[in-house]
Amino acid sequence: AALAGALLPTVLLLAGLLAAPGLGAHTRSQSFSKWSVDADQVQMRFHVNAIEVTRLQVLQTDHESLEALMAWELARGLQVAADGARCSLDGAGTRYGSSPSGVLWVEQSYGCPAEVAALQIRFDAFFGVTPSHLHFARADFLGARHERLLTDSMREVEIERIENPQRQLLAYLALGVEHILGGPDHLAFVLGLLLICGLHRRLPIAITGFTLGHSVTLALSVLDVIRPNAAAIEALIGFSVMLLGVQWGLNHLHESARDEHERDGVVRFALGVGLLLLIAAPILGGGALGTWQMLGLAAFAGCYLTLARTHDALLTVTTLFGLIHGFGFAGVLMEIGLPADRIFGSLLAFNLGIELGQLLFVGALCAMIPLARRLFSRTFQVHAAAGAASLLCALGTFWFVERVL
Repeated sequence: AALAGALLPTVLLLAGLLAAPGLGAHTRSQSFSKWSVDADQVQMRFHVNAIEVTRLQVLQTDHESLEALMAWELARGLQVAADGARCSLDGAGTRYGSSPSGVLWVEQSYGCPAEVAALQIRFDAFFGVTPSHLHFARADFLGARHERLLTDSMREVEIERIENPQRQLLAYLALGVEHILGGPDHLAFVLGLLLICGLHRRLPIAITGFTLGHSVTLALSVLDVIRPNAAAIEALIGFSVMLLGVQWGLNHLHESARDEHERDGVVRFALGVGLLLLIAAPILGGGALGTWQMLGLAAFAGCYLTLARTHDALLTVTTLFGLIHGFGFAGVLMEIGLPADRIFGSLLAFNLGIELGQLLFVGALCAMIPLARRLFSRTFQVHAAAGAASLLCALGTFWFVERVL
């Protein structure tokens, strides 16, 4: 049993490294479109990361470029109708191109039989190769802005000329829930908080700090007060997950130490993590994070892991990490925008959706813990927690290095 318990973290560590490439929260498969409706004419601009278009090569390979392949996919997988009558694609008006950042775009025009009162969009593109794909559509309809989320299970939406404001707020609420539940790095961070705090009064404190932090930076980003470096933020999110995995091991080592001499090893362990990052700084520096930023992270890691032995700093450190994750949450809203006449309401609804998704995830895990305690021995529980912490550390490290480079 002891041998199996010792092997479990290693097995999960390797599983995490193998599974990690498919688990990018903000690099998940997603695309965006912006629609403009004017009488019986509909203009659409679609954009997506080039990596998503390469997946389409399993369906069609005889196109001169990725841009042409994307235009082909949209021509066959996107249908537009006005009041139930099919709008025709103006092939001569189709344009496409790419940006230096690796984003591909297509512009298309549709002619409708009559003046548009309600626009219907059916989006079948990309789902054939990536069922988990998400598409965010924004339509400007006579000066009013409408947002919709399309998924594999909900490929068709309708946008009316005059829309109920409550319906739009509910759409942003659902978008917030979908965003966090579809973001494995955010969920991994919340899982790390639960591992460290357990079913203890420290857990609400940690969740509160995380909520306060990400609510502030989400608002600052969306309102264009702060424009963070998106690549650096993504790397730091992975870094935060890695640190929580390491922190669990640090806390467990400290609690199992029999004397003060052994507890001094905890400090050396924390400083060792900082030293490891220090060595990695020249190698990883120059990507999303420069060498000086990497050196700062090395110093922070050593100080944080030493400080994390005490629970007094829990609210402070989770708020700090929440500030980082909030910039990540803002990505979708910055892509699709907010309705000018309901900016604060929509922002609040989206943030409440994030909190609701977070509570659903934490609630489900908390409900499972008492059951696990009845079914499994204490030794197995410790080994399982160690395995989960190892998995978090592996995933966080992968995300961090991948996004830095």
